[in-house]
Amino acid sequence: MSKKLPDNIQPRLLTGYQTAAYLGIGYVKLRHLVRDGVLTPIDIGVDKLLFDRFAVDAIISGRSGNASEQIEDAADLI
Repeated sequence: MSKKLPDNIQPRLLTGYQTAAYLGIGYVKLRHLVRDGVLTPIDIGVDKLLFDRFAVDAIISGRSGNASEQIEDAADLI
């Protein structure tokens, strides 16, 4: 049984369904990303897909170009 975390703590590991929701995609699309090697679940010896939230963030940041430059460019527009 999983316990509810305090509101100020975000889980480091996300299930497949949580990861799909976090990314704003469907679970089937998430499975395709795993199949295609875009996302890799981690294996900690449990019988379900788990994803490291930090690794997911890093993959998305890497695919969106240089995030820090984009933030600076957006700040210049303000």
